[in-house]
Amino acid sequence: MTARVLTPRRTLAAAAGALLALAAPAAGASAQPQVLEATCVGTQEVGYSPGIVLLTERQTTVTGSTTYDCLSADVESGTSGFSVSDSRSCTSVTPSGAAETIRWDDGSESVLTMSSAVVSVGGTTVVTKNGTVTDGRFEGALALATITGPTVSGLLDCLTPGGMTHTSEAVVLEITSIP
Repeated sequence: MTARVLTPRRTLAAAAGALLALAAPAAGASAQPQVLEATCVGTQEVGYSPGIVLLTERQTTVTGSTTYDCLSADVESGTSGFSVSDSRSCTSVTPSGAAETIRWDDGSESVLTMSSAVVSVGGTTVVTKNGTVTDGRFEGALALATITGPTVSGLLDCLTPGGMTHTSEAVVLEITSIP
C-alpha cells in the first residue's frame, strides 16, 4: 500500500469533503433512495483583474477554472470555467453566476444550475452550492458542491495597493440521482 502525503491542498479538500458530508443530509434530505453518480474533488483557480482590496468594492473581471478528479463509473475527470465582470472587494467575494458547465473526460457535458450560500470564518470562505443538473450527462440529478478558500495568507494581499489577484480553492462535488 502506498502512503499518501497530505499536502495543504489535499488537507483542504479533505476538510471540504467533511463539510460536504455534514451538509448533504440537511441540504437534500429525502425519503427517496439516492444513487451517487459521481464524487469529484478538485481545485478552482480564480483571478481578479484588477485585484480586489479589503473594503472598497471596485469593478473587476473575475475569471476562473475548475479541474475535477472523480470517483464514478461513468467519468474520471472534468473541467469548467467562467468569466464575469462585476463589483467586488475582499469582503464581498460572492460566487458568480448560477450555472456551471462541466466538460467531462469522455467529451460529454453537464449543465449545473445551483444556488449558493457563503460563510466566512477566520479568513476562510466556504461556499455551498445546491441545485440540479439541468442538461447533458446526469440530467435531472441533484448537485451539491463545497468550495473552500482562500486562507488568511491569501487575504493579506487584500491590504496591498494592487489587491488580491488570485485564489486557489478546494472543491468537492457530489452528483446524485433519484431512481
